[in-house]
Amino acid sequence: MAGKITIGKVAKMTGLSLKANRYYEDKGLLPPRPRTNGGYRQYEEADVNRLLFIRRAKGLGISLRQIIDLLKCWPENTCSMTRPALKKAMRDRLEELKAQMGLMSVLQNQLELELSELDKRPFSDHSQGFCNCLGDISGLISIEETGNGNN
Repeated sequence: MAGKITIGKVAKMTGLSLKANRYYEDKGLLPPRPRTNGGYRQYEEADVNRLLFIRRAKGLGISLRQIIDLLKCWPENTCSMTRPALKKAMRDRLEELKAQMGLMSVLQNQLELELSELDKRPFSDHSQGFCNCLGDISGLISIEETGNGNN
């Protein structure tokens, strides 16, 4: 693939939208691209490869901040600096996922319990501003009581 590549072709090659390509350039994940006389960005094969790396890293849940840090290693033209940083970012993401999965497991158990109890609860009169479908909610603490209210 020789010569300059248009943003439309880059979008097709990477599966990223035109907007995403511009966004990544604006955020510094891509170096500023030269422009034609008409103002169109001109990309190279290295840009396509960099965008594919960004897309894959985002797909793994690696944050843009971490991706920016990873791309700072690229001028060395070797994986020897990128790989340790990438491993750390992947381990961090894995730990986040494990924590989220633990919370999701708790939520799943709560939902299963509520679902099994729902039909056992008596109907209530909604005209009093109360619904008994979720059981006794009088013990719940409001946001205002915790000091986290926005008022």
